[in-house]
Amino acid sequence: MEPQPCQIDWLKVMAHKREDYFYESKNVLDQLQLPIEAMHCQNFNCTDEKHLEEIEKFHAELTSSLLAATSSAFKTTGKRNAGKFNNPDWKSVVKSKHQIAKAAF
Repeated sequence: MEPQPCQIDWLKVMAHKREDYFYESKNVLDQLQLPIEAMHCQNFNCTDEKHLEEIEKFHAELTSSLLAATSSAFKTTGKRNAGKFNNPDWKSVVKSKHQIAKAAF
């Protein structure tokens, strides 16, 4: 199951995981072939089939590349956690919340 972009709360992602994602995405994006001919087209309302196909292909490759980088940087583990991201720092993230909840009850 591929993670959906909206499932990642980037404000809560630890710095080292953001760095992992940065390097993973850079690696996959560096391998993409830009649709040079379509990019250089000066016709704003271009209907050239070749240009449209190049742009659609590039969009599909771009999207799948970023999803692959996300999957690589935020690995899932086991059936129990299927579809969830593995966060080794989870304990430190919830520790203060647990103490607040414990004090409240």
